[in-house]
Amino acid sequence: MDYEMDQASLDLIIELQLQDAQSMIKGKYREGEAPDFEFALECFNAELQSLHTLLHDQAMTRSVARAVVSDADIIRELVNQEDQARRDRELALSGFGSDDFNQHGFPLDDFPQNGESSGTMSDEMTSKLIVLFNGGHEPSPVGESSRKGGQERAVTRASKRRRCLVCTDEFPFVETLRCPCSHDYCRGCLSNYVKKAIDDESIFPPQCCGKPIPLTGVNQIFLSPDILGKYRAKELEYNAEKREYCHVPTCSTFIPKQFIKDEMAAAEIEQHQGGALQTAKDLFSGAVGGIAQVLIGQPFDIVKVRLQTSNQYAGALEAATSIYKNEGALAFYKGTLTPLIGIGACVSVQFGAFHAARRWLEARNTAQGRASELGYGQYFLAGAFAGVANAPLSGPIEHIRIRLQSQPHGEGRLYNGPLDCIRKVSSHNGALSGLYRGEVVTVWRESFAYGAWFTAFEYLMNADAARNGIDRKQIPSYKIALYGGLAGEALWLASYPFDVIKSKMQTDGFGAQQKYPTMRSCFSATWRADGVRGFWKGIGPTLLRAMPVSAGTFAVVEMTMRAIN
Repeated sequence: MDYEMDQASLDLIIELQLQDAQSMIKGKYREGEAPDFEFALECFNAELQSLHTLLHDQAMTRSVARAVVSDADIIRELVNQEDQARRDRELALSGFGSDDFNQHGFPLDDFPQNGESSGTMSDEMTSKLIVLFNGGHEPSPVGESSRKGGQERAVTRASKRRRCLVCTDEFPFVETLRCPCSHDYCRGCLSNYVKKAIDDESIFPPQCCGKPIPLTGVNQIFLSPDILGKYRAKELEYNAEKREYCHVPTCSTFIPKQFIKDEMAAAEIEQHQGGALQTAKDLFSGAVGGIAQVLIGQPFDIVKVRLQTSNQYAGALEAATSIYKNEGALAFYKGTLTPLIGIGACVSVQFGAFHAARRWLEARNTAQGRASELGYGQYFLAGAFAGVANAPLSGPIEHIRIRLQSQPHGEGRLYNGPLDCIRKVSSHNGALSGLYRGEVVTVWRESFAYGAWFTAFEYLMNADAARNGIDRKQIPSYKIALYGGLAGEALWLASYPFDVIKSKMQTDGFGAQQKYPTMRSCFSATWRADGVRGFWKGIGPTLLRAMPVSAGTFAVVEMTMRAIN
């Protein structure tokens, strides 16, 4: 039977025939007594209704067929997405390692086992992953009968804010890790705790209420890749039955047993340079930095010396103006040749001695079973050592420079140059006593100055690296210069009173004209004359000079070291 007319016309025809057939049925009869005509009408009526249903089913089938044809690409894409989601889940589960999962592929600590119902940890972690998958927002509600609906109900239940045990601030539940003891840690506090545990074996692994904080499986999302990598490395080291370390003191890196074969390290842990070569690089970089220091700081330094050794100037600006007016611009570089050679050598010794002391202290820490990183007290000791090592050089060099800077101008000049100054100074009480006048106070000044200098710089560099989660080698040069400048301020604030006494002793006369035979007598005379202010005379231009000079020194040393490495 071929129906070519539209569906509405067919429906109308069948409806009319049903009405006609219904009107021809006259009434009710006893069972078995209805005439054949009535029975035939009922059969015809039933057939019309069946035909009506069939036509509607055919129309529905044609509509579905058209939809399948027109939406085939969309259906195919949805099927592909479902397959991809299934493969992604399998890949994610396999990425945590077989030890963390049971035979059903779920993490042992977080998912049900032996037919048990899902526990709190499983619901929570599943909920967090759902929220994170939705970009930090809860998903739209779905039917309560579906599994997804059950998961989203868990999200709703768990979406209350949690209070961090350490900082006591409240965070969305996806930003906190819940420990087995039901305490919560935010990402920041957890990261700080883990970093402390990495450096301190006594609190490793991190614990809460005597139970280890779970940092495996999906809980790894709460730590940055850098911290997590360091944690895993320390986990290998601290859990090793027999620990093996690199034999080079400046390295002392832990070597996992997987890299040891026939009692020899099979992997190259670090490309080590010989101690002599590294020291030579430290010395060379320091020398270049010292030259930069002299060229930047010499004009400031001559003003400082004039203020420290004379009462004819009311302040730094008057001293600088007077020098320029009476002696010319080149006067600011009086006595430069001596410090240009000598200070270059001094800064070279400072950096070489500091890094040598640092490496020795690192090796000592490792030998005592502690982290190799230095504490800031140890940084101060290394800097003080550098200052003491530098004092035999800086004492006579600065003595000659100060005498050249403080001598009168023109016909009243006392010395014709550095060599003439050395000859005349050495003629009094011999070369050793003459050149090394004020050496004791120089040692005190150098130890305090460079202890504070290197400690301040190391603190600022380490704090920047920790704050930004980068290696020190990645800190840009402008920051190195800034931190070097600030370290220069710390240097002079820690040592300036000693510097004042040193300058006075090294510009003092000889024989009967000598006013300060000892360091103690110079301290006493300064106190009687000017009180506390006498020990800080000239601090203004000194601090003004310290920022660019120290910034240039550290920046040049760092850039030179990077270049030669």
